[in-house]
Amino acid sequence: MEHPAVFNTVHEMKKQGFLVHVLSVDNAGIINLHDLKSLVSCKTALVCIMGVNNETGIIQPINAAFKCIKDIDHGIVTMCDTVQYLTKVNTKLDLDNIDCFFASGHKIGATKGIGLLYLNEMVMVDPLFFGGGQESGLRPGTENLYGIESLSRAIKEHAQKCIIYQDHVQILKKNLLNGLEEAGISYQVNTLNAPTSDYILSLAFPGQDASQLANYLANKGICISRGSACSSTSAKPSRVLSAMKLDRKTINSTIRLSFSPNNTLDEVKTFCTHMIEYHVATNAQI
Repeated sequence: MEHPAVFNTVHEMKKQGFLVHVLSVDNAGIINLHDLKSLVSCKTALVCIMGVNNETGIIQPINAAFKCIKDIDHGIVTMCDTVQYLTKVNTKLDLDNIDCFFASGHKIGATKGIGLLYLNEMVMVDPLFFGGGQESGLRPGTENLYGIESLSRAIKEHAQKCIIYQDHVQILKKNLLNGLEEAGISYQVNTLNAPTSDYILSLAFPGQDASQLANYLANKGICISRGSACSSTSAKPSRVLSAMKLDRKTINSTIRLSFSPNNTLDEVKTFCTHMIEYHVATNAQI
């Protein structure tokens, strides 16, 4: 379920001789803590669990998971991808049990190309390249002051307005689903009854082709994706949805919607209007 930035890195580590275990998930995409415990031992070097899945919005029980790990062996390094978690989920990170986390600035309105990496005193990382002593020698090179300042301001704003923003995107999400229901458009929420971030919505439309739907909406000026933004151009079935054991038809009919505090109810209405048009057009063809 991890982002390719983590998933592909770990598989490269596997090629280099590391023993890698991949946790299975349930039909909603949530890890099982019992399975996690069964895989972890004093020989485990690192456990990585993302906070919020970038494709489905599912929220993992990271605090409980990392506490289980530290109870087994406090020396195991715990790492969390918080790119979709930071300021978007009310549960705070338990830094007593999380050694490392990272986030990306553009997800909360900072300029592209800036992010953050938190390491506590347990984590020692060798630099990938060498030069000046910037950033404690971990990443040499002239610092991106413009990006750093934009990230600082974005974090402050979203920290202060996190509840307001969360309520806003929740309203957008509810209105979108209500609009589809009122129009009689059949859909399936792939994470139904599971804890999710309201910023991301994974929807399947039975009998529809997600690629055709995405192209149709793009021509109407509406940007959605079949999966995560970083893999939306791939022709392969979604690795994330496959891990949730969804069937091929459901995967092929699934789109990913993401909301921003800058989105409006009018935009949601426009989306529903075009969905009705598409529904009518495709049914007429059938």
